[in-house]
Amino acid sequence: MGKGGRGKGKAGKGGGKGKGKAPRPDGRAKLETVFGNATNESVHELKADASRPLSRVGGAFQVGDRLHLLPYPCPLEGIDKPLIEIPVRPEWNEELDADALNAQENDYFQAWLSDIYKKHRVEELNYFEHNLEVWRQVWRTAFERADIVVMVLDSRIPLFHFSRAVFQHITEKLEKDVVIVLNKADMVPAACIELWSDYFRQYCPGIRIVQFHVPKSGSGRVQQLPCVRELLEALKQCSIPRGGQRIPAAPFFDLEGDTGSGERKPEEFITVVLQGDPNMGKSSVINAIFGRKVVSSSLTPGHTKHFQTLFLTRGVCFCDSPGIVCPKLGIPKPLQVLFGSFRIAQVREPYHIVRFLAERCNPALPTLLKIAAFRDKDAEKSEPWSPIAIC
Repeated sequence: MGKGGRGKGKAGKGGGKGKGKAPRPDGRAKLETVFGNATNESVHELKADASRPLSRVGGAFQVGDRLHLLPYPCPLEGIDKPLIEIPVRPEWNEELDADALNAQENDYFQAWLSDIYKKHRVEELNYFEHNLEVWRQVWRTAFERADIVVMVLDSRIPLFHFSRAVFQHITEKLEKDVVIVLNKADMVPAACIELWSDYFRQYCPGIRIVQFHVPKSGSGRVQQLPCVRELLEALKQCSIPRGGQRIPAAPFFDLEGDTGSGERKPEEFITVVLQGDPNMGKSSVINAIFGRKVVSSSLTPGHTKHFQTLFLTRGVCFCDSPGIVCPKLGIPKPLQVLFGSFRIAQVREPYHIVRFLAERCNPALPTLLKIAAFRDKDAEKSEPWSPIAIC
């Protein structure tokens, strides 16, 4: 693929793998998404395939009572496909200066990337984050700063956006509570989202699931939207680590006083971090909670570049972190484009995206778009559709 999905994203060089960005002279690398780079040969092959007739694709991911919920497979990490561990911040101490710390983290990250490409072929991997600086943002928010992590997933295909590796690291290694938000719930039939909710209750026992949607108008006051109230209630039911023990989170939501940015001691407040893929609507969820636009949001994936902290009450701080795509196996790359994990404007060869959608669309895409009347005059009516013919 070409450029990535955050800011002026760039592709990594050489055979499908990019490199962790080295710090600039000021000690800070540029924060932009970096994905692996497709080879020119693979792009030419996809272009040559654009005129091949479409054919319906079978297979589906089964969830609930063996119901076919998706028109394409959705492999389970650690079950259908091996789970790829995410990079975590190497241990450090205060004796390390900034240069030594940057070098240590960069060496570790390069080794992590290299190990992935030694074990797995490029074709097996999804487009995932290659920029060390973006991972550093995640280390400092969802992993270190957070008391509770809210994993925001797109309700249309939540398992596609769910990272088992992140979930296990947060719940098992860091021992922090997680709330799963199925966002954009208004775009999914009620029966489907109930199936997904039941699935995650079985897949992640004990984890609270909240179905969420943000009104298109952006209107609504704090705690007036039912989904906002449900999310806040789920957060209140969590517990947080303090002083070697776990205490309830609820009392922090009831603290009154100034919510400004004045100094607070760590024990005086809790931090709730929103984590997930790009384009999951994390910023929109925060705006709905606060009842007004407090963070910028955009349809462009990767719009949030740095984490932002906002106090809802004297005792509760929300943190909006950058979206990050974790490494996975068996994930269709065209699906990442269709769901906003990768900028469509940066796709070097668009016809394979059209093919992926058209071969799984019901009713057929030409029928849905009503484009038969606009077909080339020299095309036979019986001639099968192809991606290039649709375009």
